Amino acid sequence: MAKKKDSNFNISINPSDVVYTGISKSRDGYSSARMVVKSGDKEYMSISYEWEGAGVPDFAMNLMSFMKGSGMEKSGVWKNQEEAYEEFSKKCKPKKKSKKKEKKMDAKEGE
Repeated sequence: MAKKKDSNFNISINPSDVVYTGISKSRDGYSSARMVVKSGDKEYMSISYEWEGAGVPDFAMNLMSFMKGSGMEKSGVWKNQEEAYEEFSKKCKPKKKSKKKEKKMDAKEGE
C-alpha cells in the first residue's frame, strides 16, 4: 500500500466576497466562529469552527483580526452583502437530514 502524503489545504478569500462573519460564546463554555463567503452565482462557502473551553483557537483569533482589519468590529452581515446573506439564509443553509440515506460524493466523482 502506498504511503499517504500529508499536504496542506489552503483557501484564499477575497474580503469583498465575505457575506457574514460571527464569533460567539455560550454560557456553558461552548464557542463558535463562522464565515460565509459568496463564491459564485448561488454558490456559498460556509466555514464553521466550534470548540469547548476557555481557550481561543487560531482560527477564531485570525478571524477576529481579519474582521477588525476589514472594518467589521462586530459579528454580523457585512455592509452591502445583505441581499447575498438573505439568499444564503433561505436557500443554502443545510437542511435537517431526512431519514433517507444520502449518497456521499467521492473525490473522484466531483472531478
